Amino acid sequence: MQPVLIAWNIDWLLMFFALLILLVYFRGWRGLHRRQPTLFSFARLISFIAGVFTLLVAIVSPLDSLSPLLLQAHMVQHILIMMVAPPLLLLGLPALPLLCGLPATIQKSWLGPFLASPTCKKIAGVFVHPIVALLAFIIVTWCWHIPSLYELALNNETWHAVEHGCFLTTA
Repeated sequence: MQPVLIAWNIDWLLMFFALLILLVYFRGWRGLHRRQPTLFSFARLISFIAGVFTLLVAIVSPLDSLSPLLLQAHMVQHILIMMVAPPLLLLGLPALPLLCGLPATIQKSWLGPFLASPTCKKIAGVFVHPIVALLAFIIVTWCWHIPSLYELALNNETWHAVEHGCFLTTA
């Protein structure tokens, strides 16, 4: 049991993307904080960092190594991904800092026009409606706990990552 407790599952690609997201967020937050310090406070920055850190703890810490062995560890991992990290990330108001943190060419030429399009706004409006979001969260949670899908995620790293992505996205 002791080797499991010190078994960190360091995925360098995941760590790179987490660091990249934090850097982009910080770059955008810094500019927004100068213009609107009340709205983009230090608390928002700390909240976003804590959300990313919570996800990393759930995915790369010994908790991940324990999750196939102990149901309790598996469920704690899922609670961190579904119930702790999402509110922390959302308290950081991530959309605008992440957009503002990107290079200007991506903001103005690619992502900005796409996000401003009426079609994108309409589709996003449907998915963020509270009833739709709650139903998606419930359906995804139930579906991944169907025995065959649960076993698939437990025995296959790729499907386990897909499961975590579904949990985080709907949460």
